[in-house]
Amino acid sequence: MSYTFSWEPKGVYKQFSGVVTAAEYHRSQIEFTSHEKFDSAHYVINDFSDMERFVITPEEAEYMAAYSLGPHFANPTLRVGFVTTDAGMVGLIQGYNKISAFPLEIFPTLAAARKSLTTR
Repeated sequence: MSYTFSWEPKGVYKQFSGVVTAAEYHRSQIEFTSHEKFDSAHYVINDFSDMERFVITPEEAEYMAAYSLGPHFANPTLRVGFVTTDAGMVGLIQGYNKISAFPLEIFPTLAAARKSLTTR
């Protein structure tokens, strides 16, 4: 597994490392959205700062965007953040943001993500 997953008082922190596949990222989505605490979560932080590469096809990105529709109905105010400074990842997230049910936010550091996402 290329990620760790931990519940925090108001949300979830997921840290990804190494080479991450779309299937692994999607597994982390399912783990989060199927949990009994999902409906009351305020945020999810996807920390990509230790990730070497993300392997995903356009079809997989579309599938994950479609998957986000159901959870969005259960928790429409969820804030979704990504920690990365990698230009390729920023571009991928910005493109995915156009089709995701949730607005996606990008932060250069974990501290910036926490400051923005955990204080509401």
